[in-house]
Amino acid sequence: MAHVAEWKRKEVAEIKALFARHTAVAIVGLDKLPATQFQQIRKGLRGRSDLKMARNSLIRLAIEQSKGDIPGLDALEPHIHGNTAVLATDTNPFRLYRQIIAMETQAPAKPGDRVPADVELKKGDTPFKPGPIVGELQKAGIPAAIDSGKVIIRKDHVLIRAGERVDADMAAVLARLEIRPMTVGIDPRAIYEGGTVFTAEILDIDLDTVRGQFATGGARAMQLALHLAYPAPRTIVPLLVMARAKALVLAVNAGVVTEESIAPIMARARAQMLALASRVPDALDDDLRAALTSSHAPSPRAAEASPGRERGPKEGEEEEEVSEEEAAAGLGALFG
Repeated sequence: MAHVAEWKRKEVAEIKALFARHTAVAIVGLDKLPATQFQQIRKGLRGRSDLKMARNSLIRLAIEQSKGDIPGLDALEPHIHGNTAVLATDTNPFRLYRQIIAMETQAPAKPGDRVPADVELKKGDTPFKPGPIVGELQKAGIPAAIDSGKVIIRKDHVLIRAGERVDADMAAVLARLEIRPMTVGIDPRAIYEGGTVFTAEILDIDLDTVRGQFATGGARAMQLALHLAYPAPRTIVPLLVMARAKALVLAVNAGVVTEESIAPIMARARAQMLALASRVPDALDDDLRAALTSSHAPSPRAAEASPGRERGPKEGEEEEEVSEEEAAAGLGALFG
């Protein structure tokens, strides 16, 4: 049996302990990550996650020895390459991915770097005074000129396209312009949780879009459940409200007088009376017009007490009050 250095045994044991202690394990890349940024990231993760740097062979060995106790963990092995570290945490993979991306910072470009996006210089003034800087900018293909004692950029100009390499001259110009086109941070290649490995392509989602899709789906599900009258804790109250409203509409349409339906019935009758009053010719009796536009229709007894064009009670007599039953009878007489 080959001798294995004690420090290697200790490293593997520490990595296995991380696997056992946390619910999620990420394989992250550290390629081209400056030491300063790495320390800042490690400090930002402290208390939430454990970040462990180790040789790739030792990480693979720890996974091999742990996969019997943690099913599916070996699916992380294809993502172990280059400068790699293990990040163990109890945070949800999607939330962990967002935390890692949020810790990315901008850095200057070095000769040989490939820029991730177009680097564009806008037309306008620069902070430079006339001098050798004009020649440096023009050498880099930048339309620089002197105007009113200032160095200006005469028109919008793309310094370098996405994916192109930065040469030494361009790196110097970008540094002079204080443009930091490079994004540096740890690369979340894959995150394991509960037997599933989530790659960056899966984790990189637009949360606002996802929330909108869930909200739309929930609303449609609720509409379907209400349409089917499917009883559930979320639907029972709306279903009872809908049933009560339908019962009230049915009672009003059928003219069934109840405590709840009397007000809508009276409102409908009044609307009909107002519509009828608007069609009464001016030549007809004013008493008829007044009766149609009053708060309730006259009862038959009230009509008998005021034949023809007589208006109001006679002198010394009190006006007879009309009860709700008589009002209802009057409505029946008007509308059949």
